[in-house]
Amino acid sequence: MVTAQGIKTSSPSGDLPKWITPYLTRSQVDDIETAVSVAEKTTSGEIVPVIVRRCADIRPPASLISLVSVLLFTLCAEVWMASWFAYQDVWVIVLGMIIALALGRFLANGFLARRLWIKRHDARALANLRAEVEFYRAGIGSTKESTGILLFLAIEERQAVVLADKGISTILPEGTWDDVLKLMLDGLRAGNCADGMTKAITKCGALLAASFPVKSDDINELTNKVHFID
Repeated sequence: MVTAQGIKTSSPSGDLPKWITPYLTRSQVDDIETAVSVAEKTTSGEIVPVIVRRCADIRPPASLISLVSVLLFTLCAEVWMASWFAYQDVWVIVLGMIIALALGRFLANGFLARRLWIKRHDARALANLRAEVEFYRAGIGSTKESTGILLFLAIEERQAVVLADKGISTILPEGTWDDVLKLMLDGLRAGNCADGMTKAITKCGALLAASFPVKSDDINELTNKVHFID
C-alpha cells in the first residue's frame, strides 16, 4: 500500500525536513524555487516540484534478515572461533546469537535493506503510482487550462517522474520530457540534487514556453515552493 503523509512546503524561515538536509540546503531550495519563478514567466504552465523521501514504506521481513544474521554468526563461530570457546563458555555463543538477532532486525529497517529488497521495475512502478497521488494532492489537476506539470523525485528509490496535465499531454508527446527526467536523475545520482532539479525546471520551462507561452492575463495558480513529503 502506498501511503502519503501531509505535504510540507519549504518555509521562508529556513526549516527543512531533516531527511532532505543531506541532499539540499536552504540556499539550494531557494535556487530551485527561483528557477520555478523564472521559468513560469515565459509560460502559462504551472511547474510544481515535489520531492518525497520514499515512494512507499516497503521493507524486507525483519524475521528473515534476523535469521540470516544468526546463521552467518553461527557459521563464523563454527569456522573461525571454535577454538576460542570451551563447552562451559556456551553462553558466549548464545549472547552472540542474541546480538546477531537484534542486529538483523535493525538492518531490516535500514535504507540499504529497503533499496535491495525492491526490484528496479517495482521501484519504477511505485514511483509512477506515487507521482499520480501527489499530482492531485498538490492541486496540479485543477488549473484553469489544465496546464500544470509535476516534477517528482523520490530520494530513496532514486526515481523521477514528469507528469503533465491533459492540456499539455494532448499537445506534447511523452518523450518530450526525457531530457528533463535525465537531468533530475543525473543530479541526484551525482550528489547534486539542487543542480539537477534547477536544470530540469529550466528545461521544462523552455519546452512549455514554445507551446504554452505566457499570456497577458496570466496568474500564478500554484505555489512555486518545493513540496517535501516524508
